[in-house]
Amino acid sequence: MRRKWVKPALWLTLGGTASMVLLAAVLLYTPFVIREVKNPVAGLFNDTLLRTVPPDFASYRLRGETFTFRTRDSLVMSAYRVPAEGRVKGTVIALHGYRSNKNKYLPVIKYFTEAGYDFVAPDLRGHNMSEGQFTGFSYREKNDIEDLLAYLKKKGWLRGKLVLYGHSIGAATAVEVAARHGADALVTESLFTSFDEILPHYLTYYTGVPADSLPEEAEKFFYRQMEIPPDSIRPIDRIGRVNCPVLLVHGTEDKKVPPSHARRLKDTLGDRGRLMLIPGATHNTLWEKGGEVYFRRLIRFLDSASAY
Repeated sequence: MRRKWVKPALWLTLGGTASMVLLAAVLLYTPFVIREVKNPVAGLFNDTLLRTVPPDFASYRLRGETFTFRTRDSLVMSAYRVPAEGRVKGTVIALHGYRSNKNKYLPVIKYFTEAGYDFVAPDLRGHNMSEGQFTGFSYREKNDIEDLLAYLKKKGWLRGKLVLYGHSIGAATAVEVAARHGADALVTESLFTSFDEILPHYLTYYTGVPADSLPEEAEKFFYRQMEIPPDSIRPIDRIGRVNCPVLLVHGTEDKKVPPSHARRLKDTLGDRGRLMLIPGATHNTLWEKGGEVYFRRLIRFLDSASAY
């Protein structure tokens, strides 16, 4: 009788061990999949991540020009600039989100340039045409954008009001820069309160393992692998230091970063903050759901904004 159970027991043991080894390997490798923007594994699910795509100004009838600037850690970054039409009111610095790129803004630039705003958009480090292998989820990017502002100032391309405008990780970067450098207006789309709170969503996405929170040791391990200090990405702490009007834009159906994040950020800002919830919009569909009405309201906000 014993022998009948030997093989099944052995296979169960081996299967269990193999599953544990596989799970451990996935958890160990996941931080690298997330951290490395053009990771080959991530590229299997989205092959556009591995491509380099220059901006197509002609298709959108834009008078744009591409330029490069160098960061303090010697990376060459790609960006473009589209000048305002008519009298210049200000300069918009647009910061895309995680695994996106500067080209995402091409369809909406005319809303800004026709209203009198120069429009500048870089590829964040590791993305598209910019050098770098790893994202810093705003921890390193804030320095890059300060270097971009210095370059623009030297070229005479910072005209009028300074507007920082970002989506998700780009919004977190915009908050950091506004808090440290200053700005005349800040617009955030799909911004989170802290990276700690959205980290489980990233792990769930890449591993398929549901998680509302992470054990403390697992969180510390993740930050070590990412080479980012714990508690270093907390827009809810930084946004209170922003000394200009802030427009927080969020989708009511955002499952990645629930609208409660935007409400808490608004509570932190008090009278300096305005909250715009777009019905039916998810994390990445604010423009589609908001349409022209959204951009008209955004421009009105910029026209009325000035630093305190």
